[in-house]
Amino acid sequence: MIPFAGMCAALALLSTACTATPYAAIINGKVIPQSELMSELNYYKSVPTSSAAGSSSANVNGQGYSTFNMGSAEGALTGEIEAVLVKQLMVKYHAVTTPFEEQLGEALFNQSQTNSQAYMAFPAPYRKILAGRVANQFALQSAYTGVDLTPSGVQSYYDSHTKEFASICLQAISFDSQQDAQAALDQVNSGKLSFDKLYQDENQALAALQSGGSTSPTAVDGLSGIQQATQAGCAYYSQVASQLAPFFTTIAKGEVSNKVVGSQQGPLILQISADSPSPASSVLGLIVQSIISPTLQKVDSLIALSARRANAFVNPRDGSYKAAAVAQLAATPIGFTVVPPASPSVKFLPPSVTLVNPSTLNPTGVKGLTGSPGTTGSAGSPGNSSSSAG
Repeated sequence: MIPFAGMCAALALLSTACTATPYAAIINGKVIPQSELMSELNYYKSVPTSSAAGSSSANVNGQGYSTFNMGSAEGALTGEIEAVLVKQLMVKYHAVTTPFEEQLGEALFNQSQTNSQAYMAFPAPYRKILAGRVANQFALQSAYTGVDLTPSGVQSYYDSHTKEFASICLQAISFDSQQDAQAALDQVNSGKLSFDKLYQDENQALAALQSGGSTSPTAVDGLSGIQQATQAGCAYYSQVASQLAPFFTTIAKGEVSNKVVGSQQGPLILQISADSPSPASSVLGLIVQSIISPTLQKVDSLIALSARRANAFVNPRDGSYKAAAVAQLAATPIGFTVVPPASPSVKFLPPSVTLVNPSTLNPTGVKGLTGSPGTTGSAGSPGNSSSSAG
C-alpha cells in the first residue's frame, strides 16, 4: 500500500490535485508543509538589511511580484529537511533532547563571533527554532557517540581544560622595518629595556606630539622607526593558540614574542597583556564545540548516509531533491542538495502589440506564474529563478 503522503507526492508530480496539506517536501513520509517553508522565509524577510548578511529582506525577495529568491528558499528548505532527518535518527537511536542541550544550542549561537549578530536579529520564535535544531543534533550526538553533554559532563570538561577558555589579550608595537623591530626586541631580550616601558614611552611621546610638543614618537628610548603602540585585541586561547605558538613559549601574561611578527601594519613585537580565566557560563558555546569536535565527523556521516537513503520528494515548485553520490560527499557533506526549479519558459508578446488592460492578463497556462495587478502577469524577469511561492 502506498502511504497517503507518498501518493500525494506522486500526484503532485503529475500536477494532479490532492486534498492533503500542500507540501514543500516529504521525507520518509514526514510532510514539511509549504506553510512552514513560507513561514521561515518570512522570518528572513523580517530581518533588517544590515543585521544578518545572507538572510535579510534585501536578498530574500525574488524579482517577481510576491516571490522569494530561490537561493534563500533552497537554503531554508535544506535546513528543514536536515532537521527532519535528524529527528528521524533520534527516534532510531532513542535520543531525547534535554533542557540543558537546548540551553547549549542557544549558547552556541549567542557566543559565536560569526553568528551572534545574525542570530539575534531574527525574531525570538525563529531563534528558538534554530537553537532547537542544534539541540536535537546535540542529543543525537550524545546518543550515537556517547559524548557527555550533561551539566556535569560539560563542567568536568571545563575544569580539566580551563586554559583553553582563557581570554588572551595582546598589545603591539609596530615599526617601519624589520631591522628597527629587531633592534627593539634585542634591547627587550637583553634586559636593557622593558616592553612595558617602551610601550608607555611611545604613547606618551605620541600624546605630547598631538598636544603640540616637539618629541618625535618615532624615536623613543634610543630606538628609531617606531610607528605606534596599540592594543591588538583579545580572543580565547583555543582560538589563537596555534597562531601564537610560533612566537611564544608559554602564552602567559607578560610574555614578549621571541621573534619579530610580520603583519599588514608592518613588523611587530607583541606582548601578552592579559591571560584571564573565563567563567564556564560565558563560554558554553566554545566548551560544547570542543567536546563534540572529535566525533562530529561521525555524526555528519550518519546524517549524510540517512539523506542518501531517504525516500524524499520536493514540491516541483520549490525544486527537486538530489541525493549525493559517495564521490560527492566531500562537497556535499549533508548528503543531499535541493536543486532549484528551472526558470519557466515564457513567450513575450511582440513590441507592436499593445495591451489595453494589462491587469486582466493572467497566464494560467504557464506553470508557476500568477498575474498581479498592474503587470503583464510575469512572476519574474526573463531567466530569473524566483519561486512563485508566497
